[in-house]
Amino acid sequence: MDTLPPYMKEHYKVTYEELPNGKRYIKTTMGLAWLHLPFFLAGHWKAGLTGKNQNGYSRSYENFLVYGAFCYVILAMILLSVVLRAWFSDLVTGLSIASIGLGTNLMYYSTLEGLHVHAYNFSLFCFFLYGVYRYFKRPALWKALLLGVLLGLIALIRPTNILIGLFIPLFGIQSWGDLKERFIFFGKNWPSVLVFCLGFFVFWIPQMAFWHYVSGQWLFFSYGEGERFFWTDPKFLYGFFSYRKGLFVYTPILAYAFLGFLWLKKYAADLFWPLVVFIPLNFYVMFCWWSWWYGGSFGMRPAIDSYGLLAIPLAAFFTWLFRQKIYLIAPILAVWGFLIYLNFFQTRQYQKGLIHWDSMTREAYWAVFLQKEKPENFDALLQTPSNEQAKEGVDEYAK
Repeated sequence: MDTLPPYMKEHYKVTYEELPNGKRYIKTTMGLAWLHLPFFLAGHWKAGLTGKNQNGYSRSYENFLVYGAFCYVILAMILLSVVLRAWFSDLVTGLSIASIGLGTNLMYYSTLEGLHVHAYNFSLFCFFLYGVYRYFKRPALWKALLLGVLLGLIALIRPTNILIGLFIPLFGIQSWGDLKERFIFFGKNWPSVLVFCLGFFVFWIPQMAFWHYVSGQWLFFSYGEGERFFWTDPKFLYGFFSYRKGLFVYTPILAYAFLGFLWLKKYAADLFWPLVVFIPLNFYVMFCWWSWWYGGSFGMRPAIDSYGLLAIPLAAFFTWLFRQKIYLIAPILAVWGFLIYLNFFQTRQYQKGLIHWDSMTREAYWAVFLQKEKPENFDALLQTPSNEQAKEGVDEYAK
């Protein structure tokens, strides 16, 4: 950063932490950098080809990194559709993919803010789901290796996301007997287990080497003081329903996905237990973090990681729906269409500042609902949370 010309220092900021020994580090891991790498190199090549400065910060790099996020998401959608079509019709698969791609904040974080981690995590989850599906369809060592690499990268980028590894023992399980057979299968296929474990550490080895270099520790908690989980105080009500970031407030189309759990076992029994175990655990961990609203964002951004998995109960819901009478199908699809429109509208509102990044309230939300301009008193309707109080486990609005 110190070598950048003055005009670039005005537009770029590198945030780092410094240890008492004087060594610096970025608190997030290098996991995302591995995913950026091919597109960074493409931007580097383009910059040189067009005579631009090859300093890593010019427009060519930015453009290719944004293209990269979009490419990962498109590939993830394709592989997700393959999995869905194993249990659901083409129509249901298409509606489910459209719901996730157009009706959620994934659209925003894979385009307008494509350099955030969430589009990549979403993609990795879909890749992993596809990998589990293909492995158990026809086991092979190379598939086990790929699964290990994917899970290792997922856990490196966001350690709590290692929970998705539960899909491996639970996929296809419908009884205790099936679970017992699964572990017998692992015992008989121990080379696959070994290869999986080796693959897991492919991306962890350079990260651990870096941590050891800067801190002298192979495993290093890189987040700041006070950043932690409150395991006995998950903010479920706030996380799902608050006007600040509530999942069902800013991504209401996912209500269909949660309803779909009622029919999931009937239409996709192989996926029932992995999802019934993973989804509650995932949201529990998510809402135990000290900043349950996750700073400045459009909607509940960490939930984006698991949208591909929620497409499965969503497909179960649509499957049930299309077996009902037209007088029920029509209004539900009409609401579905409105929710797609609402997501586009609110995305534009967030861009223009009508939806605040962390201070929305009930009054502020309804004051701008389906409005194109801010009311004059909009700022007075906002309420800024206190990060310091939240880190102490105290109500972030307490006086």
